Amino acid sequence: MSKHLPDYSTFSVTDFVLDHHFVQWVQNPSAHDIFFWEDWLRQHPDKQKILADARLLVNHVRFEKDYNSQENIDETWEVLSAKFDEQKPVVPNVFFNARFFMRFAATVAAVGITAGFVWYQVTGSPASYLYKTGNGEVATFKLSDSSEVTLNANSQLKVTMRQGWNASREASLEGEAFFIIKKQKSHTSFTVHTSNVDVNVLGTEFNVSDRRDLSTVVLQSGQIKISNTIGRVHEMLMKPGDLAAFADTSSSFRIRLVNPENYNSWIHKKLVFDHTSISDVAHMLEDNYGFSVVISKPALAKRTFSATLPSNSLPILLKALEESFNLNITQLDKKLTITDK
Repeated sequence: MSKHLPDYSTFSVTDFVLDHHFVQWVQNPSAHDIFFWEDWLRQHPDKQKILADARLLVNHVRFEKDYNSQENIDETWEVLSAKFDEQKPVVPNVFFNARFFMRFAATVAAVGITAGFVWYQVTGSPASYLYKTGNGEVATFKLSDSSEVTLNANSQLKVTMRQGWNASREASLEGEAFFIIKKQKSHTSFTVHTSNVDVNVLGTEFNVSDRRDLSTVVLQSGQIKISNTIGRVHEMLMKPGDLAAFADTSSSFRIRLVNPENYNSWIHKKLVFDHTSISDVAHMLEDNYGFSVVISKPALAKRTFSATLPSNSLPILLKALEESFNLNITQLDKKLTITDK
């Protein structure tokens, strides 16, 4: 090997794939090559994953001059898919999707390996992560861009990150989540999609709920732009303290000023009820804890009250609701029946 080698410690997967010495080690190594790279790996154990990915790509995206027939493209795709399935790690609730990149690499076989990896570096193969919570479960996750998301119970969030010139950060939410989004030097926006609303941010803190065909956004700090995805599109800028709600049957956003702390109190293991109806409390018990709730009388469903109650213990919460509302709450498996005392 040449004495004038680049600083491999700064190399990305693409840099390794396009490096002649690295490719030679992978495809036709000499004794000196083997000694050099094994010694380099011992000195840089944090680079093992990057080198493994680069070796995989060098070995399985290598095209001959006439390698542009559909048969060969399909064969390459099958090899890549099988290899990816063998090596992908198993991580609970977090999934990486590289299949689109592999299909692209197989399809552009006639162009050659260099163009394929320039595409990988410039556009960035998207990485997708899936986060979930169950009944009564609240969990906080740190995203790869250092942003932080806290998921309320019975919620699901899929986050897709793309690097390169068309960098983007997108998340699809079912349920409820509180976001603390870190502003990026590249000014890459972060977009949250619900069933009927898109929330576009740069760096801010806000709560999003997508339950029962109703999307609600409450802004705590910073500034965000929201738009509906159903019917005639409306866009608006939100200021701290704004609550914006959009239902499937809505023609526009409903806006009002609120105390944001009342809407993100669940991340602090408490629930704030402010002139809340028993009907809305029943919906919360169904959405967050998976209960089926029966209210004995229609008039009872309209009764309202205000209180701050703990949410980290279901028995304590139910007892507190009984005392605060002057109710009897009877539980049978996953069914709750609410009656007057």
